[in-house]
Amino acid sequence: MKAEEQERLRAACRATAAGHPALQRGQGVIAEECARSIENEIGGFLGAVIEDREKVYRSAEKALQPLMLLFDVALLQVCDMSHFGFQHAGGRAKIIWPGVLLPKRPRPNDVFYILTSNLAHAMQAFRLLILYGFESQARAAFRGVVEIVDLMIVVLADEATYRAYITSFEDPKAS
Repeated sequence: MKAEEQERLRAACRATAAGHPALQRGQGVIAEECARSIENEIGGFLGAVIEDREKVYRSAEKALQPLMLLFDVALLQVCDMSHFGFQHAGGRAKIIWPGVLLPKRPRPNDVFYILTSNLAHAMQAFRLLILYGFESQARAAFRGVVEIVDLMIVVLADEATYRAYITSFEDPKAS
């Protein structure tokens, strides 16, 4: 641990002890001993976990580099679409079905922006999870990516589905 981290840890232990004296008495150790115990835990088991995570990250980044390059190109394209949607979110010209009379609320451009933004965020979350070695969480995040893509295809490809998607029911029974 760095010196400033150690000092913050000790300060947090002192603040906890001062704020909860009954807890402090029940533990039977002073704040400094608690801080040393936590430091030892970080230096031992938790330190090994952190070191293992860093090794996994380095090896995953090296092994996945060719595939991640392709994924990053796709992510860049989605971010470009999201930025395009953001630039036109409040605009008068419609991005989706420009010649079709659609409800004004929510604005079609806003719907497009929100869908592309959600896709970009989900893809970024997947990227980070896979690179840091969280395979099962990355799989779940990727399922979210696929679901958002499916939603975008269905909502943006069919006007009737779009209208159903943006419909908001005030009556809980109707929804």
